Amino acid sequence: MYDLTACMVTYNTDEEVLGKIISCFQKLKLNFKLFISDNSEKNGLEEFIKKFSDDRIEYIFNNSNNGFGAGHNIVIEKLLKEQKDKGENITKYHLIINPDIVFEEGTVEKIYDYMEQHPEIGQIGPKIKDPDGKVNYSCRLLPTPFNLIFRRFLPFKKLIAKMDYEYEMRKYDGRHAYVYHIAIKRATHGSDSLMESVSFYIIVVAILLFIVTFFAINRFVTRFIMIHVKNMTKSLEMANRQIEMEQEQQKELLAGISHDIRTPLTAIKAYAEGVRDGIAPTEEQQKRYMGIILKRANDLDSMLEELFLITTLNYKKESRPSERIELGQYVRDFVEDHLAPYQTRGLEIKFRIAAESAFINANPQLLQRVLQNVLNNSAKYKMADIGHCVIDVTSDDDYVYCVISDDGPGVPPESLERLMRPFYRVDSSRTNPQEGSGLGLSIIRRIMEIFEGRVVIENVRPHGLRVILEFPKQGEES
Repeated sequence: MYDLTACMVTYNTDEEVLGKIISCFQKLKLNFKLFISDNSEKNGLEEFIKKFSDDRIEYIFNNSNNGFGAGHNIVIEKLLKEQKDKGENITKYHLIINPDIVFEEGTVEKIYDYMEQHPEIGQIGPKIKDPDGKVNYSCRLLPTPFNLIFRRFLPFKKLIAKMDYEYEMRKYDGRHAYVYHIAIKRATHGSDSLMESVSFYIIVVAILLFIVTFFAINRFVTRFIMIHVKNMTKSLEMANRQIEMEQEQQKELLAGISHDIRTPLTAIKAYAEGVRDGIAPTEEQQKRYMGIILKRANDLDSMLEELFLITTLNYKKESRPSERIELGQYVRDFVEDHLAPYQTRGLEIKFRIAAESAFINANPQLLQRVLQNVLNNSAKYKMADIGHCVIDVTSDDDYVYCVISDDGPGVPPESLERLMRPFYRVDSSRTNPQEGSGLGLSIIRRIMEIFEGRVVIENVRPHGLRVILEFPKQGEES
């Protein structure tokens, strides 16, 4: 049986430092076994230790760094297994030591003799001094929850110093010249079972940690729920406002449909009754009445066509696929095809292309409808016999712009935001519904949404209206 087994855990330890502590052990006058548990990535110390040619020194390479405690446990488990296999104790005492410690000759023997004379001692440690000569208080009492937790956060330095004085056993400085000792009963405040005392403190610490964790989690969860509820409330409020706005727009739409369909129907009915009742006895008057009836019927047909279009735009986007279009060339071709028809309506059209290779994704038929709707409004509301309209194509890094400007009357500033609502007219009294259905700009807005773009309307000084069509820019094909 060994008088003493010892273990030191190394990790990339300098050979010179390790050599000093090994030399200290080799001078012992005790039957000992020294285990070196190496946590380094490489077993570089193996050849170094073999140079000592000492069977009392055993090198264990762990091949991983799981901590100093794990390194010591490997040796302790090895000793316990060997003890179990032999059925007897293999050592009287086991020494835990760091590799950067050196001790004078005879120090360990004094500790050994002291333990032999005091069998009531369960654990003992040498007085360790730092290089500057100050005592390193490595031996401490079993920590209480107060030692573990509260001493780290208390702002009272004198109270903490007093606690450390007891906890680090500084009051025993003058009693023993070479060693501190910890009697089992004293360390556990009179308990006969060290494990019972340790378990008690662990339970207390666990309860405290559970309480702190519970309140921390409770606070976090409460805050998370409040933030989530607040966000949901905002989302619901926005959704409610959106629904209310849509409901109001639906009311305006239904009112507009009712009014604008009733107007041409009333005219058709009145002139048809006039022909039937003989109010127009001559052939010339009858032709005039029939011409008015036909015009009103065409107005009604045009209105129903636009209603159908705005409905299908909402529900049949996939039936109108987009394709790659060079906007500058498209505008050139459009003006060339439509120049004469608009001249007969008193509208002169010009174009200016400032952006070449300005590619967009759009459906050609819907894009044509957008341009026609804007130009139709310019033709309807021109201030003179001849109106003028200019189409500009420009671009920047991200967008392509088609800007259509006329010299008409423009609109009141307060009407700009509502101008693209279905059936909205600046003439709120609707005294001239024949001037248009009120759906043209609403159709433009919906088509631009399908193109993933947007439309902006603004007044032009001194008078006129500018419609800005903004399209996401597409890169050139490679």
